[in-house]
Amino acid sequence: HRRFSHFLCHHKAGALARFLKMVLTGAGGSSRRVFIDNDDVTDLGRLCDYVGNQSEVLVVLCSSEVLSRPWCIGEIVAAK
Repeated sequence: HRRFSHFLCHHKAGALARFLKMVLTGAGGSSRRVFIDNDDVTDLGRLCDYVGNQSEVLVVLCSSEVLSRPWCIGEIVAAK
């Protein structure tokens, strides 16, 4: 069982990512956990583990520069 149902990858789409997190977790107290790639940046090395091993689904919010950001590319590559 993976820790997160969804991992949201984005660049400069924070408001949309937060809204999507609210929708995915549901207002009824769902047990789903959704991770936004800037929720916990105390240990950037763990992001690849979160997306690759601890998330069921990677959602990439395709803003104009998301594919030019090294961390976003790393998250995409790490997804399994």
